[in-house]
Amino acid sequence: MILSYILTLAGVCGLAVGSLVLLRAAKRGGGLTMGVARPILVVGRQTLGAGANLMLVEVDGERILIGVSRAGISLLERKSSASGFHALLKRAELSR
Repeated sequence: MILSYILTLAGVCGLAVGSLVLLRAAKRGGGLTMGVARPILVVGRQTLGAGANLMLVEVDGERILIGVSRAGISLLERKSSASGFHALLKRAELSR
């Protein structure tokens, strides 16, 4: 009888520890999203030439400036606030 209680207690403790590990992995973004969608929003797009684009994308409140071409995608700038991108885009417009 006591052995049964001990095994049950060990099982419950194991489930609790397993749940905490999964929740911790979900918080860190370890591939477990638990059904929470993380939308990607294209804020702006500028065509630079044949097959080349400059795109401003927002992911989880962070804005990312990327260059997209036939050769692939390149990360150009990453900012948490939008203010730095406005200056960067103005400089890009002036250099044309």
